Order: sequence, then C-alpha cells, then structure tokens
Amino acid sequence: MAWKIVTDYQAGDKDIVATLDNYDFYILPIVNPDGFVYTIDEDRMWRKNRQERSGESCVGTDVNRNWPYKWDVEGGSSPDPCDETFRGEAEGDTPEMQVLTNHTQGIADSQGIKYFVDWHSFSQLILLPYGYSCDAEVANLDKQKSLGAGVAEGIAGVNGLQFEHGPTCEIIYQAAGSSMDWATDVAKAELAWGFELRPTSGGSNGFVLTPDNIVPSGEEVYAGMKWLFNNF
Repeated sequence: MAWKIVTDYQAGDKDIVATLDNYDFYILPIVNPDGFVYTIDEDRMWRKNRQERSGESCVGTDVNRNWPYKWDVEGGSSPDPCDETFRGEAEGDTPEMQVLTNHTQGIADSQGIKYFVDWHSFSQLILLPYGYSCDAEVANLDKQKSLGAGVAEGIAGVNGLQFEHGPTCEIIYQAAGSSMDWATDVAKAELAWGFELRPTSGGSNGFVLTPDNIVPSGEEVYAGMKWLFNNF
C-alpha cells in the first residue's frame, strides 16, 4: 500500500495526488521489532513483545493490550504474564508503547489526526471503536458505519471478498487497552480503526498467508482505502 501510494502519486493519479497534497502519512510497518525477529528465528506464531519482567518466568507483553486507556477493563485482557493477551503490569509500560504514544500524541497535538489505522490478520473485518466495552458507543457511530460499509464495498469490488464492519467488541470480541480506543478518546482521531485482513478463517494458517494471497490482499485493501480517501 505504501508503494502504491508513492507510485500512484508519481503517475498522477488524481485521487492520490489530492490526498497526499492535503495530508501527511505516517507509516510504521513494524511496531514490535523484537517480537517480529522472534517469529522468524523461533516461533512463527509468537504474538507478544520479548520484554522480560523481574520475578516472572514467562516473557512478553501483548502490545495491543498495553495502550494507556481502558487498559485493565475486566474481560478485555489478561493479568497473567503467561497468557497471549497479557496487558503488562501497568498501562503503557512497554518500551514500544512509550514510543508509539509519544509519536502519535505529538502528531495529534501539532496538527490533529484525520485517520488512524492498525492492520492485523485475520478474519476479514473492519473494526470500529470500541473494543473495551460492548455497551460504550462512539459519538459518530452512524457515520463510521456508513464509511465502513463504503470501504467494504470498495474491497469487494476487487476480488469479491466480503469484509464485515462494526464496533470491535460486537463483531469480534472484547479487547481492552487497544490502539483504536486510545486513538479515538485520547489522541482524538476523527476515525480510528483496525483491520483484520484475509482470510475469513483457517485457524493458525490464517496468520501464515500463502504468497499467492499477498498481492491480492494488498490490492483489495488499497481499493478500500482509496474509497475512504475520496469520501472522508
């Protein structure tokens, strides 16, 4: 997607030119570098970072349960260091989170955030706020649902894949201390979403996308994002 934004701009794509001439893009391809290396060297299915904690035998914190907002809501994360969704000992206490929040809040304070997005795999979902509670409702939910429907239609127009959209807690599960909730209520992003990319199912195999799926996945979500750039 980053490559397409650059090359389409160079080629004079009017939609991308208009977008880049009016907005700055901040793209962080990897936000869990030590965990990423560990997935290559040791355990392909590793989720957490590799942070060690005094007195604990289990390693790692789930960075996307460590954002410093609604961090310890019961049922939305785990207090157990051995669990996949371990939230940390305190909100924002991972080194990755200190960098992410400082960087993002700095942008929010200096110029505001139009759109914040966090890309994940898998299940073909467009996730809207909130994750921490199924009872909480973001103020402009109707608008967000409408935009989500448009993005889903744009995605489907490429390869026919259907993406479900809606508040995170309702369509997938409760998740506390997540990026989109923090970006919505703390950084005050106009939109803060998460995506679960293709496929819809497949167990752990869904996290190991076969090479022939990579380009089509990029093409479909890029089409969805272009629709959003033009309509938001």
